[in-house]
Amino acid sequence: MATKKKTAAGVNSFEEARDALRQMRLLNTQVKALMEEHGIPQLQEEAQALKKAATEWAVKSDTERIDLGKGVYARLRRDKYGGTWVATDDDLDGAPATAVPLYEILRLKFLKKPQTLKRLWASVTRVSVDPEELQRAILEGHITADEIAPAFWEKEKTPFLIIYGD
Repeated sequence: MATKKKTAAGVNSFEEARDALRQMRLLNTQVKALMEEHGIPQLQEEAQALKKAATEWAVKSDTERIDLGKGVYARLRRDKYGGTWVATDDDLDGAPATAVPLYEILRLKFLKKPQTLKRLWASVTRVSVDPEELQRAILEGHITADEIAPAFWEKEKTPFLIIYGD
């Protein structure tokens, strides 16, 4: 069952690369067969189901950390990704119900200063909101982060547990 191993340094031609990939496929087939023979996929599924159940409980009970003993613990992660600015009403599709377009926030703030609104809007947007220019407008005191917060939202990842200390 053992085969000659190829390392990245040992592959120097198309033929060797093809042989290495064929050997990799053969080894993967052997690994899969051994895993099936010993019931490993079922054990992996059971382990995943247990972790999913513990994660669901942690989310429901708002438990951030579960000590497992001997310095090992699981921590509930609630990550976000894909932050998106809502520039105008056109960007509201898919945004949370609490989102407010940045243009509306600025329009209300500068209701009596339309030129300021026009200049500021041009500086903080292109086809979309320019985060650097928006930050500059905050630093210059034209607007505050709290005022524009409703115009920004992030997608939330499904919460998950990470085990540390193993």
